[in-house]
Amino acid sequence: SAAGLAQWVDQSDGGNDATQSTVANRPQVVAGIINGQPVARFDGSSSTLNLPYFMSGSTSAEMFIVLKGSTVPGSCLFSSIGQYGPTYYPNSTGQISDGFGSTSQYDFSVSGTDLTQPRLYNVSTAANTWTATLDGNVLYSATTNAVNLSNGGFTPLLGAARGGAYFSLSNFLTADVAEIIIYDHALAASERQSVTGYLTRKYALSVSPATAPTNFAVAALSSTKVALSWTGSSSQIYGLERSSDGITWQTIASLNGNTSYTDTGLTAAMSYSYRIKAFSYGGSTDYVGPITVTAIIAGETNEIPQTGMKLWLKPEDL
Repeated sequence: SAAGLAQWVDQSDGGNDATQSTVANRPQVVAGIINGQPVARFDGSSSTLNLPYFMSGSTSAEMFIVLKGSTVPGSCLFSSIGQYGPTYYPNSTGQISDGFGSTSQYDFSVSGTDLTQPRLYNVSTAANTWTATLDGNVLYSATTNAVNLSNGGFTPLLGAARGGAYFSLSNFLTADVAEIIIYDHALAASERQSVTGYLTRKYALSVSPATAPTNFAVAALSSTKVALSWTGSSSQIYGLERSSDGITWQTIASLNGNTSYTDTGLTAAMSYSYRIKAFSYGGSTDYVGPITVTAIIAGETNEIPQTGMKLWLKPEDL
């Protein structure tokens, strides 16, 4: 309506509607902007939406946002979801800066990426891991993350940052926002693929298909450890599975851009099979493998001391 968006109704079971009671501060609803879907248009000067604090008790989280941004520096998408919290898209230097669900604020380059085009921005936060992707490409990944989903005494705000004297509002968002989904936990790779698949199809977003890993290798290190390695891309997620009978498979790891993994807690002299596939917003690849290896007999090992080692040339690296 001409009065703007007073209430964006939450479709989860939480009843966490986004609201704005002040008419002058309401975003406008504009039809047919992203693949025929309407958007909430934030004008960069006053429009915001208030949310209740909905992350209480969460120890990890994941966020998905479909939007068309702008080149206006210092546009704050979200604030008060984390100890630092603000999500700038972009910040004052043209980077994305995000503290979603963390005690840290992460800054990362989007050089060469047109933020004014429809994009899918995804952030996952959990203990010792924080990853941001744009259209399925990993922009930044941290392995020392400390989760914080407190709100600093303020309810979450969509469209501006809180700060300065009396925590006044600043850095108003200039963007069209189509859809936001936030979970109270970090998703598994298969769950993430379901959400991103839904959003990319709905908004006809351009994403790159997943590329299968190559040079998949498996080697027993000891009676309880097996080393796995492969060649791949830092912008993909890799799912590793293990089987002791070749029939029933168990997911043992979901890795953001990693190209190696050590499987532990195995049984001596037992044979294990491994397979791997890659995930991206464009879907998943076929499995590579399986490769079967036998854990070494108890007391034996293929691990050698590396303290003080100055040179080790291996045929695997030729």
